[in-house]
Amino acid sequence: MIRVFSYKVKVLFIAITLSKNLYAQMNYETLFYQSLSKWKINYKSLEGHKAGAACINKEITNVNKIEALGFSFQSYDINYAKEVAMTGCKQMKKKKILKDCKCEIIIVNDKAIKEIK
Repeated sequence: MIRVFSYKVKVLFIAITLSKNLYAQMNYETLFYQSLSKWKINYKSLEGHKAGAACINKEITNVNKIEALGFSFQSYDINYAKEVAMTGCKQMKKKKILKDCKCEIIIVNDKAIKEIK
């Protein structure tokens, strides 16, 4: 009886964690696209190897704004695209004097890759 209860609790915990991670991942992706659209940039329509980076604060679980970001497109390879996106994010972070976030790649081509730990 206790084993069954323990198993159900573990399954429930895993399900909640996965749904939270999926929501946060989708949220980063949506916020990234919305942030770029403020400058009339449609990331999805950009060509070639492309990447997006965002400055993420691990302490905040309810993300509603990206303070600094970087992106690249039409790069000669995906690693260079990631490097350019990270550089752009770090420069924006420095200019805005942000200390409580870390630039991380969140999108490669059109696939969200950022997962909340």
